[in-house]
Amino acid sequence: MILNSQAYKDGGALFITWDEGVHGNGPIVLSPFAKDKGYSNDAAYSHGSTLRTIPEIFGVIPLLGDAADEQDLSDMFSVFP
Repeated sequence: MILNSQAYKDGGALFITWDEGVHGNGPIVLSPFAKDKGYSNDAAYSHGSTLRTIPEIFGVIPLLGDAADEQDLSDMFSVFP
């Protein structure tokens, strides 16, 4: 239902995260702006990467807490603010 919603089709993103991953297992991002179907990389993302990326997408600054020190998820998108 989410992927068929108008909000998703109009540039939304769905971030799927989990808590028991192994180092390097970052979130899965589904979005009309995500790179190719099945894209992956070797970056070691953390929950902080997601916490940095969402404010960046919406232009919220300054980044709070440790989010400013994390790697963002911009590599997962073909278009990123």
